[in-house]
Formats: sequence, C-alpha cells, structure tokens
Amino acid sequence: MKILFCDWHGWVFPKNNHPLKKYFKELGIECIDVKPCEIGHSSRQLIEPILIDRPIVTRYRGFNIDNFIKVENVFETGWYYSTPEIQDKYRKWAMYLIDWAFNTYKKHQPDYIVIEGGLTYLSRVMGEVARELGIKVIALENSFIKDKFFIDFNTGYIVNRHLFARCSQDWIDTRYLTKEKNELVEQYIKDVFSNLNQPTTGIVDIKLKYNKTIFVPLQYFADQVTLYDSKYNNEQFLTKIIDLAKTEFSDWNIILKCHPREERNPPKSTGNWLEKQKLPKNITLIRGAGGSANTQELIKMADLVMVNTSQAGLEACLLKKLVVVFGDAFYSKKGFTIEYKENLDWSLIKNNTEYFINYEAVKIWFYYFYRWLYNKELQEVDKQRMRRELNI
Repeated sequence: MKILFCDWHGWVFPKNNHPLKKYFKELGIECIDVKPCEIGHSSRQLIEPILIDRPIVTRYRGFNIDNFIKVENVFETGWYYSTPEIQDKYRKWAMYLIDWAFNTYKKHQPDYIVIEGGLTYLSRVMGEVARELGIKVIALENSFIKDKFFIDFNTGYIVNRHLFARCSQDWIDTRYLTKEKNELVEQYIKDVFSNLNQPTTGIVDIKLKYNKTIFVPLQYFADQVTLYDSKYNNEQFLTKIIDLAKTEFSDWNIILKCHPREERNPPKSTGNWLEKQKLPKNITLIRGAGGSANTQELIKMADLVMVNTSQAGLEACLLKKLVVVFGDAFYSKKGFTIEYKENLDWSLIKNNTEYFINYEAVKIWFYYFYRWLYNKELQEVDKQRMRRELNI
C-alpha cells in the first residue's frame, strides 16, 4: 500500500511530530511526502513563480476553478469582494495545482492521499483530482476539543460536517441512552468544557438593559465553513442579526462577540465592519482575542443563541440552550436546533424557548459524535479503527 502525504498546512500534526505517518510506516505502508513547490504561511501562498503556458480560465480539466478559491480571494482582500487581478492569480495557481496533481498521481500511483481540511484550494484540488481518478482520500482536521481530531477515510471532505453530520439523524431517531451511556456522555460533556481547544478567559462585565438576552458568537471572516457551508458570509449574517435587533428583538439584549482568532491579528475585518455600522442600542459588541469575555459564560447568561455555522452553537446545545442556526452547521438539522428561514415564527420561539430544547437528542448525538473522534496521541482503539478502515 502507498500513501501520499499532502497535509502541507501542519494544522493537525507538525512535520516533526506526525503520529499518523509514524503508525502507517509501522504497518509497512509506503509513505511519501509530496509538495508542488515551497508553500507559504497557512498554505495560501505558492512561493515559487507559477508558470502556465495557456490562458487563465474558470473551467479547467473538468473543474470549476472559482469554487476552489473562495477562501483565498476573501482572505487577500480582507472582506467579501475581489479584483480581476486577485482572481486570476488564484485561478492560475489552481490550474497549476490541478496539472501537478494529475502528474503526481500518475507517477506514484497511490492507494490513498492525506490532506488537511478539504475545502481550501490546496487541499480541495488534491482531494478532487484524487477522487476523479478513484484514489481514496484521508482527510484530517482539528476538533474543538484539545486532544481530539477528526479523520475520514472515505469522502475527502472536512469530516466534522460532511460525513458523520450527514448520516446521524437516524442514529438519534433509533436510539436512547441507557444508564451506562448516559453516565458516559455526561462525563464527555464535562471533559469538553475542561479541554476546549481555544478557550477565552476574560471576565464577563456587561451592563444589560433588558430582561432577555441573545448571544451571537461570530466566526472568522474567511472561515471556509461560512464560505462553503452557509448561504451567508459574515456581512450577510450580521445584516440579518442587526435587522432582527431592530424589529423582532428590539426589547432583547443582543451580544455580538468577534472570533478571538480574527481579533488576534489584522485585518480584524468583522469587528471593523461592525464598528462602521449604525448599530441599534440593544446590541453590545465584544472584541478581543484570548483574553476577551469567556464564551461559555456568555452562553450561560443568554436565553437564546444565534449562530451562522459556529461550533459555539454546539457548546450552547451542550449547555442546554436553544440555538438558531442560519447556515449549515455540522450539528444542525438533528432535532435539537432551530433552522433559520425567512418566515420563521419568532413570537413562538421567544415565548416558548424551553419547549424547543431537546437535551436528550443533544446527548444521544454527542455520545456517538465524541466516540467517533480520534485521539491525537493514538491509542490502541484508534489504531484498531484505522487498520479496519485500511483493511489491514
């Protein structure tokens, strides 16, 4: 068996400490690192000059190029617009990568490739060309739990949204929690909040005018989740939230919290955009990185949580809060969230928040979701699952 490693991001495992690759080699698998050229920060930048001897196009070798490059366009401009020059640059890079992927796979004839994420253009190109050729894809991604990660041996997509998420409704409908399972999932939930991957630690000190509160945790403006898994980018989502603050929820407090990762370094686009808007007086904006107001405390003080696709919505579900999801979160459409639509009856939700909370369904889903994660420090149970997936 031969596996090509194309996980250039280094998000899940750093190059000098890659337990997955190490274990595969122990199994006698031939592991080969391949790379198209030198790759820059966050794998968005191909360092060497990219030369192609054909016109730049939007459709190439069976692929819609512009669907590969959404994140890169947004990241480079700092908001939701682009320029012909930026678009052509990434189109050219994507064309180069498609050619390189076809040639590399032809040369090495791998059984599998390994990618991280799955939707940003570098990993997306590698995954899509592999699937076109019938090569299997192993996709890795960090989870919101510090010592756990996602791994999918089948789809080649970011796995927390596109594999378990899509097939888990039937798991909830056909199961209940035995006493033993209930005790386990209660412990899993405790473990989650003691081992969050990127916790915020600041004190919550906010003066609120009204009795009821909505908390809205925001996402990184260039997050591939919002750009691929939601009808709404941050600007579109926030425009709807601001409109709701003026109308349906004019007598509720609404707390917006910028994503700590985005607030760490410029351009800090979401917070800057919000500060340019004429926000209703019932909206409170929280900015700042790791020392900003603690997200879990803000969830606890809220009567309702609204998210685009944020995983903080799952944390809110685990804290027994009703969550309205505007995008397509990996935990939505499972019977314990409200899915946003234009004609949603907000009066019913406002007056019956407790009625819509289905904590039993949350726990059933999370029980299986948690067990489906892998340990970053591979345990025997993880290795056994991998051997089964690889038919070894």
